[in-house]
Amino acid sequence: MVLFLDDLDVNLDLFKAAAGNLPHRRHLNPSSALDCLKTRSARVIVTDQAMPFMLGTEFIARARRICPNAHIIMVSSDPPTQFEPESQPDEVITKPFDTLTLRRRLNSLLRAP
Repeated sequence: MVLFLDDLDVNLDLFKAAAGNLPHRRHLNPSSALDCLKTRSARVIVTDQAMPFMLGTEFIARARRICPNAHIIMVSSDPPTQFEPESQPDEVITKPFDTLTLRRRLNSLLRAP
């Protein structure tokens, strides 16, 4: 499963387009995304950085404790230039992004062993 987190519906719609037929969950709120991860393991997590309830870096640190093997991608128009080790995403994609390129990347990650 792919878990998407962004506080803007328009970005979640873009993530939905990128996911295509891949199994996924979309969340507007970091707390609901973390609750979801407690019951459904994600292979890939895609998160925004600038959200009103919790920064993406804090979300990543918490998500890693729940799903330590998930591949985490931060998608942000203004990503941090440095990360603490516990909040380091595996990849950073700068907005705006191409949905087809993201779909290819998600497919590749989900096919990996």
